[in-house]
Amino acid sequence: MKTLVIAIGIGVLMLAVWAGFVFFNSGVAVEVAKVEFGNIQEYIDERGKTRLPRTYLVTMPYQGRISEIELTNDAGQTVRIEEGVKINEGVTVAKIVREDLELERRVAQAAVDRLDALIVENEDVEIEKSVKKQSQSFVDSMQHVVKASEKRTASGLARSEFTQFVFKRIQELLEHAETSSRIITLERFEAAKLKNIESQLDHQQYALVHQALQALQAATELLPRMVDQYIVRKNLQTVKLQKERDQAQSQFEQIELKLRRGVMKSPVTGVVLKRPYRNERHLPAGATLLEIASADDLYHNLEIEVDLLSQEAVKVNEGAQVEIRGPAIGEEPVFGTVVRKFPQGFTKISSLGVEQQRVRTIIRFDENVLIQLRKHKKALGVAYRVSLRIYTAKKQNVLLIPRSALFRGIGGGWQVYSVESGRAKLRDVTVGLINDERVEIVKGLAAGDLVVLAPETRLSDGARVSAGTQ
Repeated sequence: MKTLVIAIGIGVLMLAVWAGFVFFNSGVAVEVAKVEFGNIQEYIDERGKTRLPRTYLVTMPYQGRISEIELTNDAGQTVRIEEGVKINEGVTVAKIVREDLELERRVAQAAVDRLDALIVENEDVEIEKSVKKQSQSFVDSMQHVVKASEKRTASGLARSEFTQFVFKRIQELLEHAETSSRIITLERFEAAKLKNIESQLDHQQYALVHQALQALQAATELLPRMVDQYIVRKNLQTVKLQKERDQAQSQFEQIELKLRRGVMKSPVTGVVLKRPYRNERHLPAGATLLEIASADDLYHNLEIEVDLLSQEAVKVNEGAQVEIRGPAIGEEPVFGTVVRKFPQGFTKISSLGVEQQRVRTIIRFDENVLIQLRKHKKALGVAYRVSLRIYTAKKQNVLLIPRSALFRGIGGGWQVYSVESGRAKLRDVTVGLINDERVEIVKGLAAGDLVVLAPETRLSDGARVSAGTQ
């Protein structure tokens, strides 16, 4: 029995020694792949969403109260406008309550009519012309009166001078007259003296009357000029009234324009995408009532919008081919083309809270793709999510290795482990195009070399390996 136990122990020990020998001599088990020539395409995988190149907005033209948003169909029935409703171009889709504007229009019209009446009244100068004509006749009459007064004054002056001459002669005779004739001469003297005084008074009176008539003539000559000036002022007043009338007319036309704009029509034949407000309410100017997609754009010009990381966007050029997948597409992918890349990036926070700089890029479906999708009842709508693969470069007949064989070395360069004579060898490599599956090797490996796939961290340069081919 003791001999049997010893024999079994020796056997177990020998088995353990053999297993250790086999383990340590066979090396680390690794999976390898062969370096081969092939074709490669570099691409960017991203998610995008469908969009339209343009949508049409029906907005509030000015602040006001909006009526219920509805339309009348071909059967004469009133239909509530909702998302998805088809609308023909020119159909009335919304109205602003008109009562307040109707009152403003009547007030504005009354102001225009009042100013029109004032202008007509102000332009009528027939009375003024008649007054001017009469005043001119009065001026002519005053000229004749003044001339007659002037002659009468001259006559009074001559008479005054004559009576004064007679008075002086009689006075001289009185001084030299004899006693017998002195009484007669004295009577004549007194009569001449009285007549001289009367003639002087008459002359003074005539002179004063003449001066008064001249003053009155000057005043009457002002009458035609005053009438002319009054007519000029009326003309100026007419110009002022005309400007006020133009302003009132502008206000009236502005209210008329508001009334016309208050009836909003569909700018295109299409489908309602959004309707933000459901009930009658007061809204500010510019508030969006409806967003409408053109039927032609919806069925033929649908495109895709994708926000690429800026470091990836630099690789994408207009005309690049895009593979489009997703539940909205179906099992088989369809293809499109990059048509536009925005010149300015923007900052976006990722779902993990990381700040990223992205660039918006537009992709258009290839010709007839949308038609074919609709034939297979895959009618895409606006803002549908799709998966994209944007091809940025491609090469043919180049050295390729699986992507999982490549890793970054301590210095940051690309490295792989190759298998030579049962041992792992660390190699620095220069790579070209890279995608999720394969990598182009520019330098560092040759066709037929074996590389380790997904090397473990315990693997080191020179370690013995046991290779299994992929």
